[in-house]
Order: sequence, then C-alpha cells, then structure tokens
Amino acid sequence: NTVPPTPGTVFPNNKVYGYFVMPGASPYDDDQSCGPSSTSYHGTHTSGTVAGDSGTTATPTAGNWNTGDGMAPNAQLLFQDIGDDATGCLSGVGGKLMWEQAQTAGAYISSNSYGSDNSGAYSAGDYEVDDTTFDNEQFLLVFSAGNDGPGAGTIGHPGHAKNALT
Repeated sequence: NTVPPTPGTVFPNNKVYGYFVMPGASPYDDDQSCGPSSTSYHGTHTSGTVAGDSGTTATPTAGNWNTGDGMAPNAQLLFQDIGDDATGCLSGVGGKLMWEQAQTAGAYISSNSYGSDNSGAYSAGDYEVDDTTFDNEQFLLVFSAGNDGPGAGTIGHPGHAKNALT
C-alpha cells in the first residue's frame, strides 16, 4: 500500500516494475460488478495489450517480437491499482496525486482505461490532467476512447481534457 505521491517499492529488473495499491483500493483484479457489467480483469487485459511479452523476452538490443505480444513488449509496467474487490468499482485515490507518484517512480506514460460520463462540460478531472501535464511536459496521460460506445458522448472525463491523448 502506498500514499501518493510517495512511491512504493520498485523492481528495476522486472517486467512488473512496481505494483502500488492506492488508498481506498484493494489489491489485484477481480470480476465483481460495478453497475451493469463486471470489471472482467480489465486492468490486466489493457496492460497486456500495451506491454505484453508472450514468448522470448525482449531486450534493449533484441526486440524478439512474438505473435501475441503487446504494442511495446520491451516496456515495463508500473501498476497503480484503484479498484475495490468488494464492489468492483474504482474507489482508490487517482488523479494528480497518482500521476505524480508514477512520475516519481520513473514513469513517462500513464495508460488509464477508465472515465466517467461526458456531460459536455470541462470537469475537475479534466483540469487535473491538464494541470499535471502543464507541470510535467514530458509526462503523457493516455485515456480510453469509447469504453461506453459506440455513440455520441461516449468519451468521458478526463479523456477529453485538453492535454490528454485519447
């Protein structure tokens, strides 16, 4: 367990560089329901899509690409768990403090596959993305597009912040 923005223990030589459980969350993915559908191990799935390495380990000098690898198989993963096993909802501390923690631990990209309803107005979550990227120009915040789609208004907060990649 960590208290952001202070990072937890990191393992520089491992694929999973660190696993931080945010205050208000419980460790590891689950299959509980938060609303109409379950989380279905969503965090694990999206992490594998990004940085999965399914065969011969990639190194800085040899890509060793295999079918089933993620888009960046040589990347390391820093997990910041904000999910709650009891409810299946995202209830851990997130936002600017979480992203500052990731930066302090050495991350340059934060991939976030979550969002709230798009009300069409600029929200506090959108502001946190813009404020974080303004203060840290080398940090990229990425959000999912269309987890609730397809259709109008399916890209939610904070994915439509001015400085988010969505």
